[in-house]
Amino acid sequence: MYNIGVNQPTDEFEHTYIENLSNSKCNLVQVDSENMDAIISDLDGVFLKEDTNQNIGKICGLIMKIKEKSNPLIWVFSEEPSPIQKIIYLQMGADGAFTKEDEPEAVNLMINNSLKRYQQDKKEEMIEQFVDKPCGIELIPHNLSVKFSGNSEEIALTRLEFQLMQLLCDNYLKGVSYQEIHEHIWQTSYKNNKYKVANLVFHLRSKLEKSGVEPMLIRTVRSKGYMLSEV
Repeated sequence: MYNIGVNQPTDEFEHTYIENLSNSKCNLVQVDSENMDAIISDLDGVFLKEDTNQNIGKICGLIMKIKEKSNPLIWVFSEEPSPIQKIIYLQMGADGAFTKEDEPEAVNLMINNSLKRYQQDKKEEMIEQFVDKPCGIELIPHNLSVKFSGNSEEIALTRLEFQLMQLLCDNYLKGVSYQEIHEHIWQTSYKNNKYKVANLVFHLRSKLEKSGVEPMLIRTVRSKGYMLSEV
């Protein structure tokens, strides 16, 4: 079952252009700027539909916010066919841009094919990552948690925290720059936004400390970034 966010009431969405989406193993969840932070990490894809209240500016704003918080698939549907708008959405990072001129069945197939590849890539990534790290850390991808040697408790992480922990484990005892962390997790260009990375590290350290793990396991490398040291 895929979790798909839509930017309008789900009952209205199910009776619009892509009426078969919810019947193809997709669970539709209404998403907006207010609840996005809470649910975006659980979504496999987001479908944004233009209407009188959701113009190109607001859609572009939502795409940017989604990209900042997580990395799901993104599709946009425009009522009026406009090649320029399609290009803009794709340049913003959308995985597909459709209009009412596109056949519903074809759009539905493209979305489902994208989701299948997305899930397959995630499964292959999880298989590769399901190993005990040399520093006594076990990453558990299927439920986004981490376990430390000598501690039977699994520590639940958010998707971004898990990605950060994974990157640091893969570079054990090596400094990882702010830029490398930012581009790996958010998949966007780094614009010297150290605060965003530092904020994520702060939350991860706090979560580890509450579970009895030494927070300075993640050490700050001056003027560079962070490094995972010995437990």
